[in-house]
Amino acid sequence: MNKSLTQRYHHTLNNILAGDKLANLIVFVLFTAFYLLTMAGNLSETDDVYAFAYRTEQFSFSHVSDPRLMLFHMLSKVVYIAINALSGLLDMTVSALFSMRLFSACCAAISLLLLLRILYRDFKLSPQAAVLGSLLLAFSYGFWRYAAEAEVYIAATALCLLIFHLMLTPRWQSLKYQLLVGVLAGLSILFYQPDAIPLLFAFPLLTLGGGQIIAVGGYYCAAGCTLLAGYLWGFWLFWPEPLSLDSFIQFLSQRSEEFMVPAMSFMTVIVSMLRALFALSHDTVSTNWIFSFHAVQQFIHWLFPQNVITEEIFLAKSIGPWRYLFAVSHILLIGIILFLLASRLPKVRFSQISRQVWVVVIWVLINGAIIGRLNPAGTEAWIMLLAPLTILVSLWIIQPLLDTHKKTLVLLVSLLFAHNLLAGMLLVHNPGEEYHRIKGKWVIEHATADDLVIVSGDAGFAEALRYLSPAKILYIGKNETGELLSALMDNQLNNLSLLSRGRDFNGQSIAANMQQHWQHNGRVMVFDELFNSGDPMLNLKIQQFSQKIPAIYQPAQMSATYLLQAPAK
Repeated sequence: MNKSLTQRYHHTLNNILAGDKLANLIVFVLFTAFYLLTMAGNLSETDDVYAFAYRTEQFSFSHVSDPRLMLFHMLSKVVYIAINALSGLLDMTVSALFSMRLFSACCAAISLLLLLRILYRDFKLSPQAAVLGSLLLAFSYGFWRYAAEAEVYIAATALCLLIFHLMLTPRWQSLKYQLLVGVLAGLSILFYQPDAIPLLFAFPLLTLGGGQIIAVGGYYCAAGCTLLAGYLWGFWLFWPEPLSLDSFIQFLSQRSEEFMVPAMSFMTVIVSMLRALFALSHDTVSTNWIFSFHAVQQFIHWLFPQNVITEEIFLAKSIGPWRYLFAVSHILLIGIILFLLASRLPKVRFSQISRQVWVVVIWVLINGAIIGRLNPAGTEAWIMLLAPLTILVSLWIIQPLLDTHKKTLVLLVSLLFAHNLLAGMLLVHNPGEEYHRIKGKWVIEHATADDLVIVSGDAGFAEALRYLSPAKILYIGKNETGELLSALMDNQLNNLSLLSRGRDFNGQSIAANMQQHWQHNGRVMVFDELFNSGDPMLNLKIQQFSQKIPAIYQPAQMSATYLLQAPAK
């Protein structure tokens, strides 16, 4: 019986690795279904999911307000329209949130098949090592968590792996094929701009090292022309001003103000490395459970002072005594990883590393350096490094140790799957436990299109409400609450010049919107955060003012929802 199963397993695996279309299709369907069945319902961890889904449903195809992800938004719109056209035949409507997650799950399955092919065909690993390496990526928490998410990272990973595989194939290194790959690289960068890091600064070394200088030049020319044509098309679709160098730069620079680079110093480097280590380790092994320990909360607050972890702490409260089991499994995983690293890394001879492997190393180093400088604490950004890191682990750890430590390697993959399932995906499976959904429950369930909700200090919450509620949502910064409160308390709303913030909803008059909704019998709602101005001179006055405003919803241990009354005339 066992022998028969083993033979069937090897036969199926050989068919997959040989490129059998039916076998690969079955694997694709199985992994797509796996990621859809285990996808998160609680979206607290994500940054832009609700904003992207809202954009897909509400904005036109030509709304290119985010050139960094131009083709991603356009393709999301196309997929959303196509899926609804098909589901319409069955009188069904599919949300953009689901259509984007379905697309991402398909890209995750494609990424795994590409990685399997790269490890086996391009790097000549054994079938078992290629499978273990691919499963390592499949079950890493960051990849698994975002495999079925309305985000760009998994699809961008698939594009990078596809181009990397093509450039490793000898016949694709001629000028004719490099022109085609260059066009694909340009489209990939139009899809997700940070893809330019490996595509322009690492991958061309694969061909350049082979002496194909003209082919490399063709690759860069094709990629550059595709980029220029794409961005000019986006400019023509969206930008209101005539084309000039200044207006084109302004078009490309949209959202550039979101990147704040800290001043370089020795302490900055150390802190950034600690943040990067934590973020990347979380993308590998879920650390959701650690937020249930108060001491860890304090350490995270110190390490990431600019990052709000309220949602993570709220999620961790539901873990209970299971946190001790998760701690044990996490420690076991770290122990196995350290054991395998100690068993193999000292034996790696860097002088004998091939050009192809050095390209992967450069891919990791350049990408890591840029992420570490711009956004070291961003767990989402580090997802883009999981695939190249998996390639290196497969080459340097899994393949060399397969004969002597096969059981340990299988244990590593199995324990990684179990830990990230129980301490990761199951914790975020229930949408009813999402912080933003609970906090905004009244608005989500009762607000109408005639109502206005003002959110202060939490852009993610504003984006969630904008997608989940029909009400109009406006966002202001945390340091701007005092200005709004002063106008309300002094009945000077007409003199308030405060404008809304946030991407495509920037620059709207707060006062004019409030008055307009009151005039049309709409309601204006706010949350507790509005009354935290941070100005001690206003605190007593604010306290007295807030007591006069009725709270219409008060979830346990969360901020209340308040109904602002129109000022007396």
